[in-house]
Amino acid sequence: MNRGWSNVDPVAGPRTNDAGRGIPALPLQGDEVHVWWARLDEAAREEPPEARAALSRDELERAAQFYFASDSRRYVAGRTILRRLLGRYLGRNPASLAFAYGRHGKPRLVSAPHRAAIFFNVTHADGLALFAITRSDEVGIDVERVREIPEWERISAACFDPREHVRLRRVPSAHRREAFFRAWTRQEAVLKALGLGLGGPLPPAGRGALDEFSVRTFLPAPGYVAALAVARGGCRTSCVAWPRGDPLTAGRIAQSGWPARDGNGRGTGGEIS
Repeated sequence: MNRGWSNVDPVAGPRTNDAGRGIPALPLQGDEVHVWWARLDEAAREEPPEARAALSRDELERAAQFYFASDSRRYVAGRTILRRLLGRYLGRNPASLAFAYGRHGKPRLVSAPHRAAIFFNVTHADGLALFAITRSDEVGIDVERVREIPEWERISAACFDPREHVRLRRVPSAHRREAFFRAWTRQEAVLKALGLGLGGPLPPAGRGALDEFSVRTFLPAPGYVAALAVARGGCRTSCVAWPRGDPLTAGRIAQSGWPARDGNGRGTGGEIS
């Protein structure tokens, strides 16, 4: 159940907080999931030049590989925000964090043994980024801009459960685009939580794990659909805006998908069934 909106602030106080010098870690209970949302273009303009100093060599090399400068700036902004958020939850210098990557590229923290585990996942579409952070268990998040997909029926038949495909075909055409991306983001969020490859059907092992996840659909901004997949233990979800912890006013998290439960979110967005 979503029990409200958080007012935590990842950058309260002077910038030296980011160095982790005696600053207490942001509170995050074992049954909580914090979802942060950020406008990467705005974040890139506001970040000081020295923000890049927190990034690792491989992150800087990745940033240099983008063809468009705007994509590079968004990547740097996203990685900087991720490091600063994780640093505040752990009470550590963002530059000290190290990442390892799973077979399909899912990142995880290489934490000191005495640190409590932090699970996280990141997604972005255009300049909108979402960061899901929890101590509960594996988490996955996905966001997409709602747009026309001429080949939606072929993709649906190839990637979705047959029942989902039939349901989509019955949706009135005026609502089908959003319905398609609701289904797509729900499935991608589960795949990301499981650390599996993206853009395809759930493998048999993934279908068997669905009962272990609660999938919530929400609207993070006008024209976008997102989904959050969390283990059953992570039942309290808060959405907050980077950098000042403003409540997410453009959307609402509601329970949806696997398994169906109630979702008592707050915000100005409409409830999603």
